[in-house]
Amino acid sequence: MYIFYDFETSSRDLLGQILSYAFIVTDTHYEIIEELTGLIQLNRTQVPSFEALLVNGLDVDTLQSDGEPEPIAVQKIHEFLTKQCNTYGTPKLIGFNSNQFDLQFLRNAMIRYGINPYYGGTLRPLDCLHYMQYIAYHFPDDFPWLMHYEKQYAMFKLETLAQSFNLLTDSQSHDAREDVALTIQLVKKVSSQFGLDLADFHSITLPEHSPLIKAIDRPIADVPFDQSFKYRYYHPLWHGKSDIIMIDLEAYDSLSDREKDIWTCFRYINKNKGFIFSMECDPHEQTYWSATLDHISQSDQIQSLNRSDYFKAIKKERDIEYQIHELGFDNIPKLYTLIQTIKKDPNQYAPLLNDLLHNQKKETDTHLIRLFNRYYLNHHPAPDPKHLKRYIVPRYITGTLYQHDDDKMDLNQILAQIDKQIFDGTLNERNIKIATSLKHYIETFIRIHSIESIVKK
Repeated sequence: MYIFYDFETSSRDLLGQILSYAFIVTDTHYEIIEELTGLIQLNRTQVPSFEALLVNGLDVDTLQSDGEPEPIAVQKIHEFLTKQCNTYGTPKLIGFNSNQFDLQFLRNAMIRYGINPYYGGTLRPLDCLHYMQYIAYHFPDDFPWLMHYEKQYAMFKLETLAQSFNLLTDSQSHDAREDVALTIQLVKKVSSQFGLDLADFHSITLPEHSPLIKAIDRPIADVPFDQSFKYRYYHPLWHGKSDIIMIDLEAYDSLSDREKDIWTCFRYINKNKGFIFSMECDPHEQTYWSATLDHISQSDQIQSLNRSDYFKAIKKERDIEYQIHELGFDNIPKLYTLIQTIKKDPNQYAPLLNDLLHNQKKETDTHLIRLFNRYYLNHHPAPDPKHLKRYIVPRYITGTLYQHDDDKMDLNQILAQIDKQIFDGTLNERNIKIATSLKHYIETFIRIHSIESIVKK
C-alpha cells in the first residue's frame, strides 16, 4: 500500500512549521482508499514567510480560525500513520521531492511533541522525484524531457513533469491535497507507460564490490540525448545497512590540501532517503581513474578513517531543530512525558526544568531541555515574556538562530516588502488578502512580544 503526502509550510527552513497537510492512501493500482487533510494554526513563536504564503495561497486569518493547534494536528497525523502501518504492515510513504523536505518537516513536527516518527522501520519513505529521475535516466530516448537551457539542467519539478505528461495545462496549485492527487496521477501514468511500478523501483543502484562507481550527475542541455549525461565518479569507503559514504574522485583530485580539506570531497547517502543511479565503467574510465584510486588506497590518512570520524568532522553547531534526530531515541518518550505533565498542570514547568538542569550531563540532555522549552514557549498558557524574547530576538531580530543567512527572517523587511507590493499594485485580490492578514499578524506579534524598539533598529 502507498501513502502519498504533501505539506505546505511556513517557510523552507526547518525552524518553520507545517501549515497544511494531505495524506492519501491508495492500493497498488493507485485507487484511493482513505485520506487525511487539514490546516494547522501558527505557533506562538512562528512568523511565516511572505513568499511561502504567496506560493501556497494560505492566509494567516484562515489558518488561525480554521486550523488546529499543532500538537492536536500532529497527534492526528501520528494516529493516521499508525493505523496504516498496523493495517498494511509496511506501507510506503511517498511524496514529491519529499525526502529532503516534507519528511524532515514531518519528523521535526513529531519529535517536537515526543512522538517517534520512525514507526519501527515499517513506514518506508520513498521520493517520487527519485522515481522520475530513475525513469528518465533508464529510458532517455522515450522520456519527455524539459531542459532549463540557461542553467544547464533537466527540470524535474512536479509542475513541469505533469505538463510534460499532459496531466496539467495550467500552473500547479500548491494546494497540499491537489498536489498529492497530481503526484498520484503522474506515478500512475508513468508506471503504465514505462512498465516500471513504484513498488519495483530502487533509489540506490550500486555495483557490488566495485572500487569505482560511475553515477549520473545530471542531463546536459544543447546536446543530443545519446551524449547528454554528465557523470561523477566515486570510490565507496564504507557500506552500511542503511547508508554509504563515498569519495568524489574529481573533487579529491582537485584538492589543494588533502589533509585539511579531505572531508569536502566525501558524499554521504542514506539508503532510505537518498538517490543514486549508477552503471558499469568502461575500460577507458577504469584506466583514467586508476592512479587516483591507487593514491586513495595508499593514503594512511584515508585508510585510518572510520565512519564515526566522518560524522565528527562534518558536525556543526546548529539549532536542535536542524538536527532533531540528535535528541536520541531514548529522549523522545521522555519529552512526551514532560509535555503531558505540563499539559495537565502548567505549574509543573519550573520544577521539571530545574530537575532537567540539575541532571544535565550529556549533549542529548541539552537537546531535551531545549525542545521542552520550545513547547513551553509555544503552548504554555502563560510563558514568561523574558523567555519568549530570548527566543524571538535570535530568530527574528539578529538572525543568529538560522543555519543559512539566506533563510533569515527580518520582520522589518517583511513589512516593507508587503507595503511595497501593495503600493505597487502587483498583487491580485487573493494575494492582497494574504499580505494584509500577514501584516496585521506581524504587527500584533511585535506588540504582544514587546519588541517594537528592537524591530525599529
